[in-house]
Amino acid sequence: MTQKDYFKFLVKLAELDHIETESEDYSDNLFGLFQCFMPNGKNIDQVFEPIPNGKLYADRIRQIYTITESEVTKKFEDGIAPAYFIPPKANCTETELIKIGNEIIEKFKLFASHIENTEVVDILNSIKNVKIVDTDIRDIDSHNHLLIEEAISDWTYDNTDEEDLIEILSEAYYSIACNYWLSYYFQYPRYADKPEFDFLEPYFNLWKAGYYCRFDSSDLLISNK
Repeated sequence: MTQKDYFKFLVKLAELDHIETESEDYSDNLFGLFQCFMPNGKNIDQVFEPIPNGKLYADRIRQIYTITESEVTKKFEDGIAPAYFIPPKANCTETELIKIGNEIIEKFKLFASHIENTEVVDILNSIKNVKIVDTDIRDIDSHNHLLIEEAISDWTYDNTDEEDLIEILSEAYYSIACNYWLSYYFQYPRYADKPEFDFLEPYFNLWKAGYYCRFDSSDLLISNK
């Protein structure tokens, strides 16, 4: 199956009748694809049937529906179709959040060692604390966070085959929550040279609890805003 064949298959499966199947903007046209299977992910396995080891991807993405089904169902009942997947806010204690934060730091550190990025290893070694804050941290301008983001992004780019069928799902994955690290977590099986451990899993655990994180000069900040 070619990427074009797979694109046509997905357009039909998700009943995206407004999309011109002769278009070659495969990935862009599939932005929001996974939302078509809200609220419970019915038929989501079929998305990955043409992909080698498709069950690995289906098992991962199915989690997003389990986490958000109740919230999405409420939205549907109110006549609202959610644009993104937003998890319900979990009642995590500060101790639980700090534990997840420390797991993120440690797994990212191991990842940086795996790719032999000594600069990022040094940055992560300098992160001494996990702090829970009550402010919006997503737009904090942090040189450390930027370097960590770049290292992860470059690694995904270097370890993907743009000719793979799953490549055309890249925007669909990003559109889950407009969050690159979350997108990479769901695509993890496709990366060629990766650690044996899933270094993005702690980040996913933080996200599904309704929280975000950002590295600053010496701390990992966690917030639900």
